[in-house]
Amino acid sequence: MFTATEPVIRNIKVGFRYNTETRSVNDIKGILTRLESKHLHNFSVLRSCYVYTIFWTGGYVNITGIRNRSEIDKSEKHIMNLMKLNTEDITQQLEVHNICASGTFSKIIDLERTRKYIKHNTSHRVTLNLEYFPALFIRIKKLGTCVLYRNGKYSLMAIRQFNQVEEFIKYLLMKKLCIFMKI
Repeated sequence: MFTATEPVIRNIKVGFRYNTETRSVNDIKGILTRLESKHLHNFSVLRSCYVYTIFWTGGYVNITGIRNRSEIDKSEKHIMNLMKLNTEDITQQLEVHNICASGTFSKIIDLERTRKYIKHNTSHRVTLNLEYFPALFIRIKKLGTCVLYRNGKYSLMAIRQFNQVEEFIKYLLMKKLCIFMKI
């Protein structure tokens, strides 16, 4: 039986909306200017212990650079303090948009045979173009995307729930979707 290392979360991206009627864009821009953020056409980027992207239209805030689940609330409180927002100013609660994780399978993967097998035996979308990028992309609708490298390493992305991180790898192993090379 082939195994894989437990996926390690590398990045979590979350977001929330604030009420632009109670906190004007100009107020927020003034605060961010004092914090040495980078202002672009319709958003600003503030690098602190996390990376915050504040969109002017719709009052949306993205937070990235979060390394584990326990840091999510801390990152939200941090930007709310910096932007001088109260909980009443939040119109859409914080939600997870993307979890990225990585790990390693115990064997070398035959990318071409794995692509053919998945393409002919499942409805999952697979992409392999070794001249462009040395990995196989597997998109599973309800789970996310897995990037498989020949050396057995994998990266998971576009995952929206924490339980799906381990579930993705278990799915690949249980369904025997990865074809390992015999050495």
